[in-house]
Amino acid sequence: MAKESAIQYVCSECGHVESKWNGRCPECGAWNSFAEEKVIQKAKAVKDTTVMDDSVHRLSDIPIDKAMRVSSGIDELDRVLGGGVMRPSSVLVGGEPGIGKSTIMIQMLSSLSSSASVLYVSGEESPSQVRMRSNRLKLRSESISVFCDTRLEALSEVIERVKPGYIVIDSLQTLYSASLPSMAGSPN
Repeated sequence: MAKESAIQYVCSECGHVESKWNGRCPECGAWNSFAEEKVIQKAKAVKDTTVMDDSVHRLSDIPIDKAMRVSSGIDELDRVLGGGVMRPSSVLVGGEPGIGKSTIMIQMLSSLSSSASVLYVSGEESPSQVRMRSNRLKLRSESISVFCDTRLEALSEVIERVKPGYIVIDSLQTLYSASLPSMAGSPN
C-alpha cells in the first residue's frame, strides 16, 4: 500500500541520492547534475516464511539439467557465458561505443530464432538500421521481431502480446518509465 510521496534528488551522472538539492555532487563532483524525483514509500512487506524445499541434498547427488543452457550460436560468447545462455537469466553486455555489442546481439538472436521467438528492442536505431546490419551480416532475419521505442510501458505491452523466448534490449539505458519522474538511463 502506497503512502504519501517524498522528494529526493538524484545525480544524473552517478546516481548518488541526497535529501536536498546540491549544486555539486559530493560523490562524483559533477556540477548542476541533481534532478528532483518523487519517491513513493511502500508499506512494510510481510516476511514470506514459505519454504520451497526443506530437504538437504549432497551437491554431488543433484542432477544437472542440461536444458538450462542454450547455445547462443557464437562459440566465444557461449564460453564467456559459462556454456551458453542460461534460462531464465538476464545478461548485461557492456563496453565502449562501437565495439560490436549490437552486432553480437543480433547475431545471437538470429541463431536463437531457429528454436524460439525472439525480440530485438532498439532505443537508439531505427528498424531500417537494424535491418541493414542484419543484411550486412547475411543473417536469417525473417524470424526476428523488432520493436523501436524507449517507453517501458510500451515495451511491457509488446512483451505481453508477442511473448518472446529471448529479448535483447539495445540499449537498456535508453528506457524510461512515465511512472518514474526521472531521466532515461537514471538508476531508477
